[in-house]
Amino acid sequence: MHLGDLDVFLSADGSQIELRSLAELSGDKLLIKQFQEAALDRKNPLKDVHCQVGHVLTGWPVERIKEEKNLRKMCKNLHFGIVFGIAEDGVYPYVVAKIRAIDGKNADLTGITPKRMKSLYRAYFKKYTGVAAFIEKMRAQVESVGYVESQFGFRRDINKTNDFGRKTYWANQCINTPVQSSAHGFVLIALALLEIKPRTYNLLQRCLMEVHDALYFRVKLRYLPEAYRQLMDLFEREIYEYAQREFHLNLRVPLLAEATAGFCVGSMVDYEGGPVEEFLERWRKKQREVESKRWEDLMPQATA
Repeated sequence: MHLGDLDVFLSADGSQIELRSLAELSGDKLLIKQFQEAALDRKNPLKDVHCQVGHVLTGWPVERIKEEKNLRKMCKNLHFGIVFGIAEDGVYPYVVAKIRAIDGKNADLTGITPKRMKSLYRAYFKKYTGVAAFIEKMRAQVESVGYVESQFGFRRDINKTNDFGRKTYWANQCINTPVQSSAHGFVLIALALLEIKPRTYNLLQRCLMEVHDALYFRVKLRYLPEAYRQLMDLFEREIYEYAQREFHLNLRVPLLAEATAGFCVGSMVDYEGGPVEEFLERWRKKQREVESKRWEDLMPQATA
């Protein structure tokens, strides 16, 4: 068998797609502007939305926030905590849990304190007033009519007194549901377009699975660069245009995607469409790193 005939995994993940959905649903002008500006200069790490949010909340230069890894982690997980409807008192344990889930039980938590997280939380809602108004609107809507809707019109009934055994708090679900459902709607559109346009996306016809906001494919190694181009076109242009056209949406936040590739799901590397030889070199390095690690280092959640 020729090397180019080997199958390789290729995956695309909607970049910060929940936060993009939050921006769209809330209409928050500052958050929308930040995503728009980042899309125009997507290779610039200083345009990273978590660094931008950190700058807004602290007044520190973006360059400093980029270097202050824990501050960026605080801002990132604070943002996702807001998507989940986390209240002020719950934001610190949520952020710590998320960091430990990735970095392990001995994760560096320098500078991460309950007082600081509360300060960032309060500052967020003072600056991102559209998000604050959206949260209040969703909770008021559940209290008045008992449901929320995604951007695509899918409705979920939410009962304040009976959550059907899920043991989740209704006030959290009425924020999380429209955001997560909207984000997932774009992934469902991507799956539909693979069926609608099999010739346009001929290298993406072996879709193996969906994991949260990511789709995983098997492609021949020799076709990896072209498959990447098809995948980015699907995620960043086609589903965006389809959503606007078929669901009559006036989207303001660009959709971006990030791709990874590898022969093993556990050792996939970031991929941006470069030569196969370059990909192979980076993947071999990553695979060696993975093989040299202990199980506890690879799976901090399982051993925490």
